[in-house]
Amino acid sequence: MTVTVAFSDEPRHVLDVAGGFLGSSPVVHNLMLTLLHARVAVPEPGRYWVATDDDEAVGVVFQSPAHNPAVVTPMPAGAVAAAVAAIAEAGVELPGVNGDPATAARFAGGWTEHHRSGARPVAGQRIYEVERLVSPTGVPGRLRPARAHDRDLLVDWLRRFTAEVGDISPGD
Repeated sequence: MTVTVAFSDEPRHVLDVAGGFLGSSPVVHNLMLTLLHARVAVPEPGRYWVATDDDEAVGVVFQSPAHNPAVVTPMPAGAVAAAVAAIAEAGVELPGVNGDPATAARFAGGWTEHHRSGARPVAGQRIYEVERLVSPTGVPGRLRPARAHDRDLLVDWLRRFTAEVGDISPGD
C-alpha cells in the first residue's frame, strides 16, 4: 500500500478526484457527499485532503469551516496514518474528528500520539439505510411531497423522533 495524501482548498477538486470513490457507496459517504456539494454550491473556506493508493482515492478528510472538527470517510488504517501525518506536518490544528467509529478512533489515536495529547469520545451517531420498503396496508393516504402547510406537523414529528432516539442536538 503506497498511500499519498493531497491537500486542496477546493471542494469541487475533491469531488473530481474522489467522486468515484464517494459515489461507490453513497449511503456510507452520505455526509461527505452532502458537505462537499454544499461547499460547492455555497463556498466557504475549508481544508480538504484526499488519500490515494496507487492514484485511486481511498479516503477523504473534510474541515470546513476551518474551526470545525474534521470529518473523515471510512478508510484503511494505512490511509488514516498517512492523513494524520500529512495534516499534522502541515501544522493544522483540529479540534476533533467525526466519522465512522473505527476510522474516527484510529484517526484520534494517531492524532493524539503525534501531538502527545489526549482525546475523548463526545457523541456517537448512526445512519440508517432502508434496504427494503414495505408499503403499509389497510391505511388511507398516499405518498406525496411535503408542502408548506405540512411544516408544523413535520417539525413535531422531527422533535418527537429526536426525543425518542435520545438526540441531544441543539436547536430546532
